[in-house]
Amino acid sequence: MKFKKLRVILLIILLISVGISILLSPLFSIKQISIRETTDVSHNAIFEKIDLTIGDNIFISLINHGNLFTKRFISIEAILKEEYKTMKNISAKAIFPNKLIIDYDIAHEGIEIIDGEKIIITDEEGFVLGVDNIHQQGRIKVTGLQINSYSLFEFIDTDQEKLKYIAIIYEGLTRYDQEYFTAFREYINWIDMSNGQNIAIMYDERVLVKIPYGDDISLKIATMCVILSKQIRPEEKGVLDMTVKDRSIFTPD
Repeated sequence: MKFKKLRVILLIILLISVGISILLSPLFSIKQISIRETTDVSHNAIFEKIDLTIGDNIFISLINHGNLFTKRFISIEAILKEEYKTMKNISAKAIFPNKLIIDYDIAHEGIEIIDGEKIIITDEEGFVLGVDNIHQQGRIKVTGLQINSYSLFEFIDTDQEKLKYIAIIYEGLTRYDQEYFTAFREYINWIDMSNGQNIAIMYDERVLVKIPYGDDISLKIATMCVILSKQIRPEEKGVLDMTVKDRSIFTPD
């Protein structure tokens, strides 16, 4: 009986030794570090900041720099967040057996969220980039959001669903400008989110657009851009009501 127990113990020890040998073998040495490169931050600049090199064991690196269970290099994410203040959605993740992928987005000024007398400057996702008291051309004013709190270089704490709509609207306007080589976004004076049913958008200080919340908001924004730029004359003022399904009604002043 004692001999059988000893054999079991020896077998377990052998299996553990083999497992450790495999995990520490060249198979799990980091062979590729894939880093997203943008016009804002170069591949080499990020590579210089991280304390990892080709050939490091991926398991030991995760134990030293992150979380083995989530496969995230938490310390690398923290270093990049500290070094590059406008970097957001940072992800440094291991792909077994031997790959590290670093991904991120860069926030750019585009939105002014009005909070009393203050203007909170964010990107389209609500990532806070500063505070101002003067409107700047090129940034879209957003009113009607209940601000709970905010910190510099963090996402603003407010209604997350409404933030998603702001991002969709901003991206739709940007897409239209890129596709048709226009500056349509520059003519959006403000977006008001205070109404629980509809979003109000002021265009060129002369046309008030009403768009309902819903899954088809991207299509509504694309339709709005076409109507405002091609179907309503530059001298016309009024209300463009897009709250009726499959219909857009322009009522001149």
